Amino acid sequence: MHAACDAILGGAPIKRVASQLGYASVSSFTYAFRRKMGMPPRKWLDTQARRVNRLRSDF
Repeated sequence: MHAACDAILGGAPIKRVASQLGYASVSSFTYAFRRKMGMPPRKWLDTQARRVNRLRSDF
């Protein structure tokens, strides 16, 4: 999942990340991602973006 998180943060489409990591479908990747990270990939990405924006606004 570390590689998936890095790729998603880097702007790679979730469909491509799922395929590159060997998942048969986006839904199977999303299921595995949610089990490991506690939320689906899109929500996780949105959460990360809010954290970065919050840190930037503190400076």
